[in-house]
Amino acid sequence: KWTELTEQERNEIADECLNNIVADYGNTVLKSSARNEYMIERTRRILRRTVWALQKQLEQGEFQPEGFEVTFGGGRIDRVDAMEDPDQNKVYVKVIDYKTGNTSFDLVYLYHGLQLQLMIYLDGALRVEQKKYPDKEIVPAGVFYYNVKDPMIQEKIHADVESVSDQMLKKLKMNGLVQADDDVSFRIDNTLSSIPVSVNKDGSFSRRSSVASRKQFDALGAYVRRNFISDIALYIFIFCFLNLHVKSPTAITMVNHLFCHATVNTDVFTCDKACFFRAKKQYHIGNIHRISDTMNRLLHCICSCIFNKVSIYPGEI
Repeated sequence: KWTELTEQERNEIADECLNNIVADYGNTVLKSSARNEYMIERTRRILRRTVWALQKQLEQGEFQPEGFEVTFGGGRIDRVDAMEDPDQNKVYVKVIDYKTGNTSFDLVYLYHGLQLQLMIYLDGALRVEQKKYPDKEIVPAGVFYYNVKDPMIQEKIHADVESVSDQMLKKLKMNGLVQADDDVSFRIDNTLSSIPVSVNKDGSFSRRSSVASRKQFDALGAYVRRNFISDIALYIFIFCFLNLHVKSPTAITMVNHLFCHATVNTDVFTCDKACFFRAKKQYHIGNIHRISDTMNRLLHCICSCIFNKVSIYPGEI
């Protein structure tokens, strides 16, 4: 389990995955200059800190990872966490998507079809979990983006480690939407430090909290299914089947821009596998897209290693 890993075990898994990635891209290229060597060590620091933060977030709640890179239909969810409540015969589910930028969940974007990813993932995760627990009620608990970043902490030189760690966790807080019923927020994180929720003195949610009732979650899911999912499936099928070249960084973004009649000249999409190998050839050291791709693959590798208790070569993920 994530929560049972020691610091040494965490670092060993992170370092093994990073070393495999470096070898995969070619040691001679990545270590060809002092700048590239620095980039490797910076990635190592960010990676270790990310794994530490993810572990701390789990320690503060009752949820446990249920799966990594969970596939459903044509999609893939970075991480699905679940919590069983045998007394109520329920299973609560939350999904987490790892991002290397500063992506923030926005209901306005969701309404206009520009940020469908998390709700589509949640819908898929709920259906996957329902198959695992056919006799239980599957309940949405939340959707989150975890932004992989390297925050700076301003603190006095004599500050204790615990104080610095608390500030670091706040900087690495997830953003998204949390279910407001059944004390779900406190069961996700009993300190509320890792989720976009805070409470007033009377126990009510503050204005800054990003929460929705179970009824509102159901309404959001129905809205996305009714207005977008069928169209997305149709567009992706057509583009993949006919092998058309459409200017867009990813399939989902491609469809989002189709909805709002915008054009993005950043990449050419044919299908997931072809896009990956083509983009891989185009990446080079110093390219921010290369860094983003590397960090995503590293996180997927670590999650798979921990969840499956085996060493997985990142090239197979």
